[in-house]
Amino acid sequence: MSEKDKVAKKVEEEKKEEVKAEVELTSAEERIKEEEQIRARVSDFKPLVKSDTKFDFKTLKYANLYLSMYKRKSWVLSLVIAIAALGMAVYSAIASQWAFFVIFLLFVAVIAYQALTVEKKIDQELVKYFKNRAVGGQEVALNKEMILVENKNSTIPFVYEWSDIKSADEIKDFVYLFLSAQAPIIIDKERLIVGDIALLQSILKEKFPEKGYKVMEKDIAKRKITFEHAKVEEEDKVEIVKLSAEEEAQVKKEQDQKVAEKIKDEEGKK
Repeated sequence: MSEKDKVAKKVEEEKKEEVKAEVELTSAEERIKEEEQIRARVSDFKPLVKSDTKFDFKTLKYANLYLSMYKRKSWVLSLVIAIAALGMAVYSAIASQWAFFVIFLLFVAVIAYQALTVEKKIDQELVKYFKNRAVGGQEVALNKEMILVENKNSTIPFVYEWSDIKSADEIKDFVYLFLSAQAPIIIDKERLIVGDIALLQSILKEKFPEKGYKVMEKDIAKRKITFEHAKVEEEDKVEIVKLSAEEEAQVKKEQDQKVAEKIKDEEGKK
């Protein structure tokens, strides 16, 4: 490659970096505007109920179990298939087609085993999940106008209107506000820091007067939780500092200035 080509290539790379920096700066400015709009929207927000929900083993187990058994209702399809397979097994026995009888019977057994071990599989998956993960969480605050969900280390909350909530389901220890069939906002009834369960229930009854609010008093879990989260020692803790969009923009601006100065110095040396 000739010296001229090298210079042209370097100029092209510098232009690409400038375009990239402009795009990132624009994106940061848009995030700043979005943050300002959200802060203005929630400036007068006063929660009637607030929960500090931890995403620990119990919370995730109950959420996944409830979704699997009562929301997705995958067991209905399994039951239909099992009944059909059992019918074919009976027919095969009547027709003395013993090979097919055994095959269909084994098929029914497999379906039954899968249905009966859903909770066990969830427990096993969560043990793997928490092997190298700390417990996360979020704060859920609500009143009769809106719902605010703020994840740990976030700078602004997610804001939802009650019209965004498709349904609300309550079980023994949790309340699930469903944005869709598989995306619940989780409220831990045992970790309310503002308001109480009676107030939360009255709001849900008001928002879903006819349908959409379902209460299940029985404990949906059969297996006792014995899992214990690993304790994080003080020296192992890592402090995570999350910058706001405005701070990110300022840092990026300073970085871009340093790059520009470096390029200018290199051009001066030539």
